[in-house]
Amino acid sequence: MITAADLERERRRSLARLDQVRREWERRHGVDGVDGADRPATAQQEEEFHREADEAMAPYRRLAEEYARQQAAD
Repeated sequence: MITAADLERERRRSLARLDQVRREWERRHGVDGVDGADRPATAQQEEEFHREADEAMAPYRRLAEEYARQQAAD
């Protein structure tokens, strides 16, 4: 049984992972998505960032979906 506390812990973990992805992106490409040579990130790099961000939040999304199903069943 998933508790609200479990869900909150996973939310915090996932947000911390997402923050790491964002910080790494900024380190590599700058805050505005522009690298040290002032070149904008490529579409492929943008897609990679979004994929990594989705992966960072996936555990929370799965747990939240399961929690919602559990609550609906009660």
